[in-house]
Amino acid sequence: MKKQETFCLAPFRSSYLNNNVARPCCWYKKSTLGPQSTDLNNIHQTFHSEDFKKIRGAMLNNDYLKGCQLCYEHEKKGGKSHRQFWNEREFSHDSPNNRSQEASLKALDLNMGNLCNLKCIMCDSYNSTKWIDDENSMEGKAKCSELKKFNLSKLSLDSFKNLEWLKLAGGEVFLMPEHEDLLSFLIREELAPQIELVYVTNNSISGEKFFEKWKNFKKIRLILSIDGIGPINEYIRFPVKWEQNLKVIEEFRNMSEKINLTLEVNSVVSVLNVCHLSELYRWWTKFSKNEDIFFRVLNHPEIFDIRNMPKSLKTKAIESLAGLPPLEHVIQELQNSSNNPTQWNNFEKWILKLDEIRHTNFQSINPQFFT
Repeated sequence: MKKQETFCLAPFRSSYLNNNVARPCCWYKKSTLGPQSTDLNNIHQTFHSEDFKKIRGAMLNNDYLKGCQLCYEHEKKGGKSHRQFWNEREFSHDSPNNRSQEASLKALDLNMGNLCNLKCIMCDSYNSTKWIDDENSMEGKAKCSELKKFNLSKLSLDSFKNLEWLKLAGGEVFLMPEHEDLLSFLIREELAPQIELVYVTNNSISGEKFFEKWKNFKKIRLILSIDGIGPINEYIRFPVKWEQNLKVIEEFRNMSEKINLTLEVNSVVSVLNVCHLSELYRWWTKFSKNEDIFFRVLNHPEIFDIRNMPKSLKTKAIESLAGLPPLEHVIQELQNSSNNPTQWNNFEKWILKLDEIRHTNFQSINPQFFT
C-alpha cells in the first residue's frame, strides 16, 4: 500500500481509552498492543510511551500495521474508514508539512462505562447493564454482572489541557452522572471553549438538561446510532420505540439552530438490517441537511456477520442495495465473501432463543429470509 493509503493522524493526536486499555483509535486491534498500553496510570504518559512511539514510527516508515487491519479492509471494499475520517480532521498548529511528525495529544475517545437503557441485539453486558438479565437467561451467566463506571480521577489535567476533540461513548452517556461531572470539570478549568464534544448516543434520552453546559463548548457533534427505521430499529435496539427516537432527534435538530451542534448517523450493518439499509439511507437523506451517514459492517459477534449469510439471502440483500454508492462496500462484502453454514446455523438458533425471551419475532422484520 502507498504511504498516503496507510498514514493515519490518529496515533499522532489521539488516544482511545476503554476498560483501562489505551489505543490510537477504537478500530485499532488491542491484541497488537504492548504492556504500556494496558497498565494505565496517566493517559498523557501512555500517549508518549514506547508503545505509541513504535506505532507512529512504523506509520512514518510506511510499514503495514496489523492493528490497522480493519481500516485497510474497509477501504479496499470502498467504505470510508476511521483512518480517512481522522485524516480529514484539523487541529491547531497543524499544517500539511508538520502534522504527520509532531506527536501532541489533542483528542480523547473515552468509553465511560456500561450503564444503558437499551439492550441492542449485537451488544452485551460489557457495554449495557440491560443485557445482564438476558444473558443470565440465554447463557446461564452474564459476561459482566457489574456496573462499570468511568473514573475521572484516572485522567490528570495534563490529559485535557491541550484537548480540542473529546468523544464520549458507553453505554448511554446521557444517563451517566460521571458525564455531567466531566462537563463541569472542563467548564471549571476553562477548557470547554477549545473543545469539540462528540457523542455516540442511542437517541432515546433527551439532551435538554445538558443544553446550558453545551453552550460553553466550541462545538457539539452527535453521532446517532440508528440501524433502520420504524420496526427495524425497534427490534435491533430493543426496547426503544421509533416515535421516541424521532422525538429526540427532532429535539437535537432544534438545538442545532441555537448552538453549534451537528448530527450524523452511524449504522451497524448486520444480518439483522442488511436488507433495510436503503430505506434508512433514503430517510436520512430526506431528513438531514447533507449530514453524513456511515455504514460500518459488523464482524463481531460473528453470528451477525453478513458474510455468513447463505448465497440466496446475499443475492436478495444485494438487490435491495443496488444503485446506492454509499452502500457499495456492503455489496462488495456480500459478493466477495464465502458463507459459513455453521455460523448461520448458530445465528438461527440464537435469534430464536432471544425472541422467546423477549417475546419478539425476527421473521416479522425480515420476512424475505423465509420466502
